[in-house]
Amino acid sequence: MTFGLGNRCSILLSYGTGGCAFSMFARGLPDKRRALVMAAALLGASSAMACPDEHPIEARVAGVDARLELTLEDGRRVKLAGVEAPQATPADPERPAQIRAQLAQWLVGLPVAFRFLASEPDRWGRLPARARADAPGAEPEAERLDVAAALLGAGSARFAPHGLLGDCRAGLLAAEAAARAGKLGLWADPAYAVISGADRAAFAGRVGQGVIVEGRVTRVGTARYRTYLNFGPIRGQDFAVTILKRNRATFETAGVSLAALSGRRIRVRGLLETRYGPQIEIASPAEMELIDGPTATSAGKGNDAGR
Repeated sequence: MTFGLGNRCSILLSYGTGGCAFSMFARGLPDKRRALVMAAALLGASSAMACPDEHPIEARVAGVDARLELTLEDGRRVKLAGVEAPQATPADPERPAQIRAQLAQWLVGLPVAFRFLASEPDRWGRLPARARADAPGAEPEAERLDVAAALLGAGSARFAPHGLLGDCRAGLLAAEAAARAGKLGLWADPAYAVISGADRAAFAGRVGQGVIVEGRVTRVGTARYRTYLNFGPIRGQDFAVTILKRNRATFETAGVSLAALSGRRIRVRGLLETRYGPQIEIASPAEMELIDGPTATSAGKGNDAGR
């Protein structure tokens, strides 16, 4: 699908009683998918009641780069927390350039309200932030749109874990989930399909790529330097999530017992490594979603020694 790049109003979805509203990048979607995009907005809002809504800093956007990071007119660089820019795929090699152009068309020259999540830039000189901007053609009193939620809800980007998102994480994940369920945007591309942790063949050729893997933890193994969340019985063939010893305390502080994850169905995201079998290393609970509770057959297995 390609998207029009006319005036600012043309790249947002016209919905309801007037003008341009919730989701950008949705022009031309069938009615069912338009409803799903709107549902992402509503679900995201209802799931983020504890997310601080104050965005006290206002600044104009001067540019948008290929990573969907913003340059402000005063020179500051902003990383939209929770957003991972799309990558070119065989099915849609032009998607990254299109999404960048659409986001720039929406935001460049526009005063945007920011909530910066850190006082100092990261190692790449970027300030992580939440952002809200007026919908094109919006009434003066209309609520500004959450930029990250708009991208995620239209399937124009994937959620990126960020430790400073706090309670705002839930709303962004909900927006992504609605887009994924409706196969909107990048979620219609097989390259972005969520990988089943039990599907050994699905990991072939994906080393070094950012992937999302979902499945049930069959056992939790603790070694000297790592904890392993194993998704199958065969080391070096079945998928596993690894947590370094130095990061275990991060889970404990967040109230997440690694031992209790045996039998749980989880979803994780990160770079796929295959040196010792398909693995994703995670450093905090922000990189993991708990989907359901333990089953009757797998609960209570506890920790296994080693992997």
